[in-house]
Amino acid sequence: MSQIALPLDAGPEATTALPEGTQRALQRVRHLQSAQFDVRAEAVALPVGFETEGFRIGWEHARHLSTPPADHLHTGHPVRQGWDAGRTAFAGRTLAATRAVRLWLALRLQAWLHGRTFDELWVTPRFVARIDAACCPVTQVALTHSPAGAESATDAVVMPLHERAGCVAGNLAVVSRQVAQARAALSPQDMAHIVQRLVAGEVASVAGMELPAWHRLQALTSLATPLAHDQAAAQPLHVLPPPRVRLLNPVQGLQAVLTMVFTGPGYARQLTDLGTFMPHAQARRAYFLFMNAMLARRLSARGAVPPALVRHAMEQAWSHPLVQQRWQALAQMMTPAQAERVLRLVAQRGAVSLGGAGAARPAGAVGAVGAVDAVGGTVGTKGFAWRWMDASAATEGWAPAAWSPIRTR
Repeated sequence: MSQIALPLDAGPEATTALPEGTQRALQRVRHLQSAQFDVRAEAVALPVGFETEGFRIGWEHARHLSTPPADHLHTGHPVRQGWDAGRTAFAGRTLAATRAVRLWLALRLQAWLHGRTFDELWVTPRFVARIDAACCPVTQVALTHSPAGAESATDAVVMPLHERAGCVAGNLAVVSRQVAQARAALSPQDMAHIVQRLVAGEVASVAGMELPAWHRLQALTSLATPLAHDQAAAQPLHVLPPPRVRLLNPVQGLQAVLTMVFTGPGYARQLTDLGTFMPHAQARRAYFLFMNAMLARRLSARGAVPPALVRHAMEQAWSHPLVQQRWQALAQMMTPAQAERVLRLVAQRGAVSLGGAGAARPAGAVGAVGAVDAVGGTVGTKGFAWRWMDASAATEGWAPAAWSPIRTR
C-alpha cells in the first residue's frame, strides 16, 4: 500500500496533482480542524478583547455540559453567548463534567473576572486533577463539592498563591471557599498585620478563621512569593507544600525537604545522608541539632500512624519554639546559594525519599537562580523525586507584575 505524506497546510498548487479521492479526504480533514471556529462564527459574531475570553469560557461550559453561574446568563453576556453557541455545536457530543473540570471552569471564570493571567497551555483539567486535595491545607477540614447555586464555605476552589502572578502552573493550590474569600487580594503585609492583631489578642478571629489558620495561610502564600533570604528564613513552615506548588525561595525549599523527610519511611538513615550536604562543619552541627528537635516531634506521632496524621504532626512541629530557634540558627549559617546547592544535590542524587505511601504529593522548590520540582508519585507509591528546574522554566508564564518590586538579597 502506498502512502502520501503531505502537510495539511499545503497550498492548492500542491494538492491539484493528487487523485480526486485524496483531495476530498484532505479537504475533509481541514474542515474538521476548523469546525469549532466555523460553528462559533455561524452561531454569533465573535466579540473582541475582553469579551472574547468570556465567550470562550461559555463555550467550554457547553463543551462539558455545564451551566455557567446565573450571574453570567443574561442576554447579551459574552459567557451566555459562548454557552449558547457551544450548546448548538456540541449537542449530543459533550465531554464529562468531572470534579476537576468544574474546578477548572470556576478558576477560569474567576481569572477572567479579576483580570488575572491564565495559562491555558499548562492549567488544564488534568493539571487541576493533579493538585486536587481532600482536605484544605489551611483550615484542615474536608473539602466538599456542592451543586451549583448551593455553595458552601467548605467547597473546594483553586486559589492563586501569589496574587499578581496569575493562574499559572506552580502558583495554584486547592483550598476551601472560606479561605479563598478570606485571602481575597490581601498582600503579604496585610496578612502579617492580621496575624499581629490575632497574636496580640485584639480580635479572636478574622473572616471566621483563628490564629492557627492564618499562620498556615501566611506560610502557604509565602511559598510562591519572592522574599529576601532573611525574611523567607524567618517564616515557619506551618503548612507543607501542596501538590505542584513551586517554592520561590531556596531556604524554604530546604525547609520543605528537611521536613518531608519525616513523612516517609527510613527517615533515620536519611538524616545522616542529608547531613553530608551541609556546606561546612558549623552548618552540619546546627543541622543535626535542628533535625533532633524535628525527630522528637515525629516520635510524638507514636510510630506507624496514617500518613495524613504524620504530615499534620510535622506541620505542628513548626509551632514549637525550639524547632524555630534551631532552624534560625541553621538558616543564618547558609546563604541562598548554599541552600540552593543542597537542593541541587538532593535532586541530582535522589538522596531523599519523600512522602511515604498514601502521602499527598509534595511541591517543588524554586531558588534564586534555579529550582527543584517534586514530580511523580501518587497515593500508594514509594515516595517522590525532586527535579531541578531553571528559574525561567519554573516561572514560565507568570505575570511580570509578580516580580515588581524586584526582590532584594
